Amino acid sequence: MTGPRIIDLPPGVCLAAGVTWRSVPHGLRALLPGSPVGPSLLPGDPGCVLRVGSRFAQLDAALSGEGAGALLVALARGLADRPKPAAPGLWLLAAEVPAADGAPGHWLGQVTLAEAAEGESLAIQPVPAPEELHADREAFLSAIADIASVTALAGVAVGGSGGKARAALVKDVKACLSKGQGARTDRSAPPVVTVDAAPDPGPVFVRRKAVPRRVLALGGGAIAAALVSALVLPALVERLFRETAAPAPAMVAAVSERGAFASACTSALAAWWPRIVGWTAAERGCALADSIPPFGAPTPSDLAGALPGGVPALPFVAWMRLEPAPGANPVLAGHAARRVLSAWPHGRRESDAAMLLWQSRALPLHPVPEGDRPTPPDPDRVVAALSALWAHRPDAVVDGEDGIVVTAPGHADALLARAGRVDGVVPVLLVMTAEGPGRLTLRPRAPRLVPEDLFENPAPETRPLAAHAAPPDPKGDRQ
Repeated sequence: MTGPRIIDLPPGVCLAAGVTWRSVPHGLRALLPGSPVGPSLLPGDPGCVLRVGSRFAQLDAALSGEGAGALLVALARGLADRPKPAAPGLWLLAAEVPAADGAPGHWLGQVTLAEAAEGESLAIQPVPAPEELHADREAFLSAIADIASVTALAGVAVGGSGGKARAALVKDVKACLSKGQGARTDRSAPPVVTVDAAPDPGPVFVRRKAVPRRVLALGGGAIAAALVSALVLPALVERLFRETAAPAPAMVAAVSERGAFASACTSALAAWWPRIVGWTAAERGCALADSIPPFGAPTPSDLAGALPGGVPALPFVAWMRLEPAPGANPVLAGHAARRVLSAWPHGRRESDAAMLLWQSRALPLHPVPEGDRPTPPDPDRVVAALSALWAHRPDAVVDGEDGIVVTAPGHADALLARAGRVDGVVPVLLVMTAEGPGRLTLRPRAPRLVPEDLFENPAPETRPLAAHAAPPDPKGDRQ
């Protein structure tokens, strides 16, 4: 689903979905108080425009949207007028809407609800950014999880035609938010509520007025002035319309380089780790911070303050779990541990049964243009490709709830290099045990939304990322 669409939601009410919201330039707010954004100085059909406060959205001339409201405004008004008042702040609005081909699609928009005077509804302020239209449900839910992971939301409001379809969508949204916030301790998942579009959508799209052509047929001086107006002023005015205030918050899609996890994991596991008399390494592992297993590994509270902040990067941790060696003297083993770990500069947690040591790092992120973003891979194709690489182990590859899991013996670098031959997925978790096969979890390679101001030069024309190959397998196919 691409481009704005006119839909009926509720039936009989025409609403535009998929529009781009912009800020009205400050100079025009006072100059044209009674007009959506002022007249068009360009020849031809100027299309329709809708203004809400200091924000406006515009439709192409080819889209017959005159008299239609905005889906975002209609749902926001329904949210602000609920019997139980909505909390002020940034809200994510989601709905299932019909696509152009009649198939179900999914819409996503953002709006800020501001405090209003006593007895009045909350003030509605659309976030200056494009609304999203997704044909794929998984990509839609992933977009919600990405926004919620980096933005403090007041809540998520799910609209639509109601009934079982909306109830199912609410359930899916709650599940993806709970899963995305499961590894966080700083805040809980935002609330998810249902909302009906207001029967009166409020402001509607109106056709902008064009300058009458007969004005251009005046005398010599007027003609010269008209030529200047036609050649210079339109560019200046259109430039004003294009210059929008910075979104709050401004987000940009970014990805880590292909092979970054494999490189960080192998180098971290090959680095110096303490060898302590009376203790044996029972498990080694690497994980992105949002994919750490719930048991036998560092917890988010362990990592608090250890991971870099204020930089565009994915938090990453490598760990080793030590257990008492069979038959070792516990007194001597404890004394040896205290002496060796006095020089350990990273994180650790100790108990009588085990010791957990870890190192935290970060995988740099790079902004990626919209046209170069990776497309979601076909899960069946990925599983088939991985299964072919481990054809001698029929049960090695399983598509589970947390991702595609490969369970096979071998060294860490060999597992990562072999899985790196399959495009579309990246490793997020690797666990190597002293006894038994290793376990590698992979997920689709998808962009993360991060604050734009973390990048020094987040230009939209950023060159596409190079397709870095996975690190070579130094041991070939040896298991």
